[in-house]
Amino acid sequence: LRQILRDAHQSAIFVTHDQGEALTIADRVAVMARGRIEQVAAPEVIYAEPRTPFVATFVGVANLLPAECRGGIAQTRLGPVTLIGAPDRRPEGRALSLLRPEHFLVREAPDGPVSAQAWQVIARQFSGSEILLEVRAPDGQRVWVEAGGQVRRLAIGDRVELRLRDVETVAFAPSLGIAAPTGSGHREGALAGRAKPPDDQREQPPPGGPLRSAPEDHHAPPANETLETVEPPVH
Repeated sequence: LRQILRDAHQSAIFVTHDQGEALTIADRVAVMARGRIEQVAAPEVIYAEPRTPFVATFVGVANLLPAECRGGIAQTRLGPVTLIGAPDRRPEGRALSLLRPEHFLVREAPDGPVSAQAWQVIARQFSGSEILLEVRAPDGQRVWVEAGGQVRRLAIGDRVELRLRDVETVAFAPSLGIAAPTGSGHREGALAGRAKPPDDQREQPPPGGPLRSAPEDHHAPPANETLETVEPPVH
């Protein structure tokens, strides 16, 4: 469809609930929540630099970890990450840092006494080319991580150690009204583009955020450009 439109030198606006389709087809994506536009940007920007917690959790799998931000660096429990985006969008002080599953390095925990740093695998999600693991720390913190080739045989109940790659990401200040997910809309958004694991293999969906709006430029797509709007289904 994208190539047909390009060959015809036509612009188009598509409305869809399929986040994967939007990221694949569109030159720019408008993410909507309850009829209001949250963000308009290129697909890569929507994924890597979401403006709001809702966009972060609706498009792709998102972990929002507590962090202390100073001078463009967010210090998380797993180490520091570099904040990107406009300086006025980088919070100072307490915040939640966005970490995607691919931001983690995962390895099996060594044999012997359980390390205080070990995380337990509590869910697995297979999609052919990748495996996602939901892991839980001893204090109850949960994150979704991408299993590398060395840990693809890990099963529920196994223990792993996590490290962060060299990450550039965004963080959200408490003033944005970050809250725990409520309802299936957040769950489906956080698992965009991937089949959900069976209920008996999933203890909790990836974290989500609230439905809030952010200002954005609203204009028609230029010639030969596809703009796709994405809005969660109404439940």
